[in-house]
Amino acid sequence: MDELTTNQDQFQQMITEQESQPNCHPLIKKINEWTQESIDKIHRADEDARKQLLTILVTHRSKVTNDLTYFIQELSKARNEDDYIETDLEEWIERLNKLQRDLNVAQTINFCADNNDSALISKIYINGISTDFFSQTICDIQIIEDGKVVVHGQTNQNAVACGTGEYSFREH
Repeated sequence: MDELTTNQDQFQQMITEQESQPNCHPLIKKINEWTQESIDKIHRADEDARKQLLTILVTHRSKVTNDLTYFIQELSKARNEDDYIETDLEEWIERLNKLQRDLNVAQTINFCADNNDSALISKIYINGISTDFFSQTICDIQIIEDGKVVVHGQTNQNAVACGTGEYSFREH
């Protein structure tokens, strides 16, 4: 009987301890471990995405800086030699505007998430910068959405949109 009473007291003590310290239960500890592992994975994904984005931004900014340096040298040479005409000025203004647009293209980087429905949290992915955009039109056509989309007007006449990159010919 004494042994039974001792066992009963120990069991009651165990229940009291679990009630007073519920976070010490082994199953709660497993959940805490899972939480920490999940947070660590999120931090790693965050760090990877930031590194990837910074690499893209540095590369893009470097290209724009190099183009600007070349432009400045060309402009300085023309100014020092007093060797330019009105059409040169117009071209340089357009080139400077293009450099400014190119720098702003970095602000249009697209992010997408992994659409894995079974994942609790989607992983983020970064789509690189595309400096391709439409810059000139001829006839009944408009450029919208910061140069990413062209829309033909109501007429049936042919129209042309020129991009900043190289494209193949296509009729729509």
